[in-house]
Amino acid sequence: MGRQNADYERIVREVGAVRLRAIRAEAGQSQAEFAERLGLGVKTYGNYERQQRELPQSARLAIIDQTDMDPLPTEALHAALRGIALPAPEAQVGLNPNGAAFWANLRAECRAASSGAFVMPTPPGSGNGKPDARMSQRQ
Repeated sequence: MGRQNADYERIVREVGAVRLRAIRAEAGQSQAEFAERLGLGVKTYGNYERQQRELPQSARLAIIDQTDMDPLPTEALHAALRGIALPAPEAQVGLNPNGAAFWANLRAECRAASSGAFVMPTPPGSGNGKPDARMSQRQ
């Protein structure tokens, strides 16, 4: 039997919280300043950093738009699922250096999330900048 939804939600909350703090620290802003910059309430934003709420896609996109950094990159989520230790978040924040592939994968992830399908992302450095076409329905 696979993981339970609670496991997935915990992983997303943990990865998001750690990376959010690193992104905010890099921006040199308080929670209140960063929340305002993103158009979020301070309490709402604080809930994301304290792992009390899962970061919604709309907030994720606002963070990417304002900072050019992704708080929930596929690589970090995949590593967390597999129990693989990544470098400290401060060393990982920022955009995927593949540029076009990052944006193509993000668009595919957002479309998949809204349609209920899952898209296997293209591994960094794989070349064509297009998301992998393999799709499977969520269980």
